[in-house]
Amino acid sequence: QDDASKKRKKRGRLGEAELSRGVNSWMEKKSEMQRRAAGRKRVEGAAELIRFKGALKRMYGNLSRAWRLALDVDESGTLCKNELYKALRRLSSFSGDVRKLWVVLDLDGSGTTSLNELDAPTAAALCHLQQWCKRSFSSCSVAFKKALESSRRQRRIRLAKEAAEAPAAKPGLPALLTGRSQLESSAEQVFEQVKPRRNRLGKGRRWLQEQAPHRDVSVFVSCDSFSEWLSSAGFKSPSFSTMEQLMDMLDLEGSQKIIEADLAFLDRWQPPIWMKVDPDSRLLQQFWQVVDSKYDCRMIAWRRLFDRDESNCVTYNEFEGACAELKFDNVPVLWRTLDSDCSGFLTLQEMDPRSDMLLAQFKLWSQNKFGTVAATFDALDADRSGSLNYREFKNAFV
Repeated sequence: QDDASKKRKKRGRLGEAELSRGVNSWMEKKSEMQRRAAGRKRVEGAAELIRFKGALKRMYGNLSRAWRLALDVDESGTLCKNELYKALRRLSSFSGDVRKLWVVLDLDGSGTTSLNELDAPTAAALCHLQQWCKRSFSSCSVAFKKALESSRRQRRIRLAKEAAEAPAAKPGLPALLTGRSQLESSAEQVFEQVKPRRNRLGKGRRWLQEQAPHRDVSVFVSCDSFSEWLSSAGFKSPSFSTMEQLMDMLDLEGSQKIIEADLAFLDRWQPPIWMKVDPDSRLLQQFWQVVDSKYDCRMIAWRRLFDRDESNCVTYNEFEGACAELKFDNVPVLWRTLDSDCSGFLTLQEMDPRSDMLLAQFKLWSQNKFGTVAATFDALDADRSGSLNYREFKNAFV
């Protein structure tokens, strides 16, 4: 077969096996180039996403409010490219590249984006509350009604206590001289209603005015009362979000009030499956055992298996594909364990902290000594071969 292959090469012909190997090699190189190009686009889009989220925060206060008021106006839970273009026309403070922005918003290539793709920590905090309400009260709407009952009960108790502690009017003395007069009490109530409240809605107020007939704001629970009720009912805020931040996410109007509609949208929302599960450290140990058995070190696994597009971050879909190659199941729980800060992506620091620290030190050394990492490579490549062996690399540090 070798002789026949050599004769075909001399005649300028290729056999079926040689042609197949050549095509496969070409396809692999093409896929690699496409992955790297996609990685570069993601890196460029990440900068646009930072500017976009900054513009949303300046206009609406937080990203949860911006999602509901400016982006997902039809409350479908998803946002397509055309809807994003319409929203950007209203968002005059953002003037970035929309195409690059959409690449990083639609990481899974589904043609739509969602709140967890816009800002995973915000979505994870809301999902944490959603799952607790469903476990404890079957739905978020029921939880709101329980909080409303508790708020009204506390108010009745407080009023009764104030009435009991108020001094009685003495005979012959006007009511103005005994305790607080009725006029004074009424004035305080009026001032409480008309005093300015913290509100950062901007153009979002227009949407609220259009939706006013559908939003019953007469029945509400203050953010302070709702947070106190949550704490008394056993709710604990996640490590990546405070109770105050969570209340601000729910407060759609920015008026320190929460109505039932602000909780009801959580019942309709479908967060990704990895947000609904709890971390499992034992599963993580099993995962690293599988990875260590197939790769010499985790840094090699990072480059060859996880971060193939060299974007320095791994999305859930990329991680799911890597786990499929490892034949490792229960990906949502594993992802939730690794992504402890619920950022929506994994970095080398989360996967291999030791290698991340060594690379950071080497990069800092290279920049201080040669200016850039590329200049460092040229300086260490003594024989100008375009590659470094271990001896050349070691001599630089001896």
